[in-house]
Amino acid sequence: MSWKCTSCNAENNDDIVRCSCGYEVTIYANSKPRELNTPKTESMFYVVSVKKLTILNLSTLGTYQLYWNYKNWSIYRSASKEDIWPIPRAIFSMFFIHSLLRLVYEKIINTEKSIKVDPRSYATPLVVLILISNSLDRLANKSIGSPYTDIASLAILIPLTLQFRQAQIAINIACDDSNGASNREFTTANYVWIVIGLILWGVAIWGIAA
Repeated sequence: MSWKCTSCNAENNDDIVRCSCGYEVTIYANSKPRELNTPKTESMFYVVSVKKLTILNLSTLGTYQLYWNYKNWSIYRSASKEDIWPIPRAIFSMFFIHSLLRLVYEKIINTEKSIKVDPRSYATPLVVLILISNSLDRLANKSIGSPYTDIASLAILIPLTLQFRQAQIAINIACDDSNGASNREFTTANYVWIVIGLILWGVAIWGIAA
């Protein structure tokens, strides 16, 4: 037997009293689970499923990273009431990614959750990959080392996205939504950006092949 979470529509076994999205139920003898009328706690960071993050980041040629950083700092500012500026932190993300993942780590530790890898360990690889990506983009734009720099600037998106995936897994755990169930559906805006991104992919590939 199973019950369906009304918050994220996920199916759960009867012996589970807390959905992966954080919604809780209480079980009474000889009855099905009943939902508690308690609101979910406010997230400290940006929750999204790793599948959605992967598709959006790759399809938009990495532009999604800017939005990802902005949303994390924006949500954190609202939750913590700290006086920070999300936009500059998103634009200059390489200078703030260590701080972001340190906050994620502290949130996980303070709530006594378990995680296999310390999220802080993803910060330095992300900074290095962002620096390499930015350098390759500049070289490609100036036609230096073309077409190799053009190809490399696209290929670097794969390891970069993989690192962001790991960071997102930690963020989802910190926010009591390990599967990112509360933000796994694609919106109309998401599809628009995917289409625009695919057009840019086509232009980039055409430029390399020409």
